[in-house]
Amino acid sequence: MLCLRYLLIITLFLYTTTSFSCGALNGKGLECDLVDKGYVEDNNFFLNKKIFFYFKNEEVYQIYLDLDLIPIKLREVNLGEFVFTSDLMQWKDNKYLLNRKNFKLKINIKDTYYYRCILLGKPLETIVKYFKPTIDDLINNIN
Repeated sequence: MLCLRYLLIITLFLYTTTSFSCGALNGKGLECDLVDKGYVEDNNFFLNKKIFFYFKNEEVYQIYLDLDLIPIKLREVNLGEFVFTSDLMQWKDNKYLLNRKNFKLKINIKDTYYYRCILLGKPLETIVKYFKPTIDDLINNIN
């Protein structure tokens, strides 16, 4: 009976810890800078020198500036649910692996890319601020 009680307490603790960790990320994001891969294709929205992610409803969204469609605007791509292990946060069938301790991101798409990331408390403000000069330049070139 005592063993059953301890098992129930441990199970409850693990469940509530995992739920809290996932929920704590909702509304936050990542800003990631390429650190290890000399070449990234131009106009590749998923792999650029700087990439952004946003966490919403326990899913990961990548935000990018879409220059190919009109109107030009920020778009989001749902990369699916994220999963925690003791050391990693992973998503998109383990193609994205974020080290939870040092915020280094490893992306395995065709080649392997390494990014250094920072956690953003207000990601949408940071993302808009980053892309604003590019948008302003495009508008000025049209006029």
